Amino acid sequence: MLTGRLTRWRGPGDDAGFTLIELIISIAVLGVLVTAVAAAMFTALGTDKTTDARLSESRDLQTAASYLADDVAGAQSFAVSGTAECGSDPLLLELRGQQFNNSSLATSEVVITYVLRSATVDGAASRVLHRLTCEGATTASLAQTGDVTVARLISTTVNPTVACKNAAGGTVSCGDASAATVSVDVTSRSGDLTARLTGHRRTS
Repeated sequence: MLTGRLTRWRGPGDDAGFTLIELIISIAVLGVLVTAVAAAMFTALGTDKTTDARLSESRDLQTAASYLADDVAGAQSFAVSGTAECGSDPLLLELRGQQFNNSSLATSEVVITYVLRSATVDGAASRVLHRLTCEGATTASLAQTGDVTVARLISTTVNPTVACKNAAGGTVSCGDASAATVSVDVTSRSGDLTARLTGHRRTS
């Protein structure tokens, strides 16, 4: 003897639909899935922004390293304190030398000064490394001829440090006549990257 209740089989043409319980369960599962997918998307976007920031800071430091290496190679003397010969900013590093002018067949004084200035870059506080160039027939007649931004994303809390060594590798004052190598330690704005920018003087 059969007991219980017989239920009608739902065929292809049956439009009885879903029960209320089935709909509630479906909505609950869908909410969990949407939350998980949204969290994964936000994590991926955050990772992309962090990666982009590090790449920008890395390019900044590489550009600065390239400029400094070329400038130090042709310098005759260095300065890291005192009154800047080129510009009015407090100097981070100043490189002094001469160049030969093919048109006038005469030498002229050239001073390249690296300075830091505060600025807002991409909506955040930053320090920007500028390369100022001054030229003149004599030191007294120097005039600024260039201002190039070599790095835009420098730390606002960690100050760069400058050190000099002689040809034998001994640490000396940057103002010393024997100084042959200059190193500038720089920290990126995020604090995640540090770099030592180094240049070697060709002449003594």
